[in-house]
Amino acid sequence: MELRGTVLVLRPLIVVAMREEAEQLGAAGGRRCGLDGIHDVGTVFEHDVDDEGLFALTGAHFSAAIVLGEGPALATGDRFVAGGAFRVALALRAELVELEGYAVVVAGSCAAAGVPVRIVKLVSDDAGKNASTTWADSVATHARALAAWAEQHLG
Repeated sequence: MELRGTVLVLRPLIVVAMREEAEQLGAAGGRRCGLDGIHDVGTVFEHDVDDEGLFALTGAHFSAAIVLGEGPALATGDRFVAGGAFRVALALRAELVELEGYAVVVAGSCAAAGVPVRIVKLVSDDAGKNASTTWADSVATHARALAAWAEQHLG
């Protein structure tokens, strides 16, 4: 983890997972055909945790969906989604998918502390079989687009 700049109460904290995204800002894969551009996330959940199984064992939910407002659902986790049956299953639950898993941690921590949180993602690829190539080819362009959005909406 690396902190760049100073954290201030009146200044938004922007979190990204990879150095390439931090050059400007972060991105996400689109799970629905035709979904592109920049989106305010409405709901976020962790896609690679068996929440129901954990609930059956412990009686507590560890990765229940967190509702932030209106907008597409974001599935987040440690597994890179690049096509196949897993991609198809995620499409039934979320429009966006990301690898880093920060979204759930940030949203959950903010909710617990009463701090407003906003998750904004730019669709960088279709989370299909060419996702890694598409992401690598477009990360700089997409990061610049998100930086421009942040300047306009947060600056």
